[in-house]
Amino acid sequence: MYRLTTHIEIGNSPNRLVFDYVNNVQVAESSDTLTNTCTITLPRNLNLAGKNIKELILQGAPLTVALGYNDDNQCVFQGFVKQVKPGVPITISCEDDMYRLKKIKVANETIQDFKLKAFLKRYLPTGLNADNVTELSLGELRIAKEPTLAKMLSEFKEKYGLQFFIRGGVFYGVLPTTRALLSGISTHKVKFNYNVVSEKIEYKLADDFKLVVKAKAILKNNELLEVQEPEGDTSGSNIATYFSDTAKTKAELKAFAKEKLKNYTVEGLSGDVTLFGLPYIQVADHVILLDDANTERNNKKYLVRSITRSFGVGGYRQTIKLGELISQSA
Repeated sequence: MYRLTTHIEIGNSPNRLVFDYVNNVQVAESSDTLTNTCTITLPRNLNLAGKNIKELILQGAPLTVALGYNDDNQCVFQGFVKQVKPGVPITISCEDDMYRLKKIKVANETIQDFKLKAFLKRYLPTGLNADNVTELSLGELRIAKEPTLAKMLSEFKEKYGLQFFIRGGVFYGVLPTTRALLSGISTHKVKFNYNVVSEKIEYKLADDFKLVVKAKAILKNNELLEVQEPEGDTSGSNIATYFSDTAKTKAELKAFAKEKLKNYTVEGLSGDVTLFGLPYIQVADHVILLDDANTERNNKKYLVRSITRSFGVGGYRQTIKLGELISQSA
């Protein structure tokens, strides 16, 4: 028999608060957004040492959340308290380490040969490093108005198509097209009618995706070159961004984009799968689907693009959004 268990720690010693009970926990993780979030709902208006608990939980306090069954818990969230909402029940809103990055100011300067990894090594706080950041040169870069580090990451995401996210306490900075090649990820087998609670997925052909490839390159004069294929198409429901370090003209970049469009595989399943709390799955992991009733789904490996967790009186659920098809067989 599976018994729901949790272990939540908030704050630092000697004033750390520890909870092994909770009304509800909601965790949202994605490789498409900068910030992962967690919302904790405590079951009643608690008092400890004569103080209401909302007086003891301070904004910015560190916390960890572990969830599981039968005391075999996995750490599903590490971050900081953003807000404690008063009332009954008490709701604690939290953000992952991006909370700290939103407070780090970047000095104004002009960097002649901006290298992403070297820059992040200068500014990432203790506990995060740039080991899993792609090597990328962006030419001359002028930093003004002392932006936060999170704001700069957001601008890099918007301008260059980079993705920044934190997974299991590890910081990543990658292009979407290399997300499936990360080291340290796990592959899980997901079996329908066993650990799948529900699904909202459909099979799509390549033509159904209306794929658009965006290709970018930085020239020696620091000009950002950008093209897309099909040219002028704004209806693409699936956009793949590639960065070329060899294209030196618009024609070369266009040829690069056409080749990527021709070879990019999008045919396959699209949608969400909701599982019980096991197996424990993280963003950027791979899942292999096994379905005896729909064999066309079998032995296809997909990237996990995002995941939401719900834990509480209704049980433990993980809803994963399928990303690109990685391979046709396990």
